Amino acid sequence: MSAAYDRGGRGFVLDWDLPGYEVVPETKGVKYLPGTDQEKEVARPVTQRRALYRGVIAQSVLLAVRELFAADRFGALESVALNGYVGGVDPATGLASRVCVASVVVGRQDFDRLNLELVAAVDCLTGALGGRLSAKPEERIAVAPLRTPDQVGGDVVVQGTGRSPISSRWTPSPSKGSSPSSSGPAGSRPSPPAAPTTAGSTSRPSTPTPSAAARSSSR
Repeated sequence: MSAAYDRGGRGFVLDWDLPGYEVVPETKGVKYLPGTDQEKEVARPVTQRRALYRGVIAQSVLLAVRELFAADRFGALESVALNGYVGGVDPATGLASRVCVASVVVGRQDFDRLNLELVAAVDCLTGALGGRLSAKPEERIAVAPLRTPDQVGGDVVVQGTGRSPISSRWTPSPSKGSSPSSSGPAGSRPSPPAAPTTAGSTSRPSTPTPSAAARSSSR
């Protein structure tokens, strides 16, 4: 994670690590076969898994932006620029690399007008906020960041991966109303939806499933 504060424009610019494709399980549930007294895993359709993951990326970006504005109790932020990165191995080199798959620049007033209870995360990010979202984040297809910390011109703070987008200098304040994952800790990442139960079967999600961030087209 790297971040910079534009004092003149009162803007916060953040590069943040997003969850990888594995956050959406390949298995959507387990089906019980009474004839053999066995359980069989039910695979999640690839198209559904891709759509869910794209929604998780959009939800994560909205969550991070929401938490940054909520943490600003002194009116220091007029805007937030956030670039979301996913890690992986570059198939061309075999080396670890990070790719930007989402980017947005949003003013406080524009963000405050959103009703995050009802938005579809992908539509909100790419439509209402004019952000960029990879068409295939599971394949690490990159988008160009709208603004990076290095472009601010001031000091850039760099921290290790997997940290909260809220710097130690920011203390989240309680927020009212709906927001992406309002019950989770500041900067927490939303988890994929629970696996649905099909008729005549029992279904177990492959991972814990706390409430998601915002209603996306896949959520």
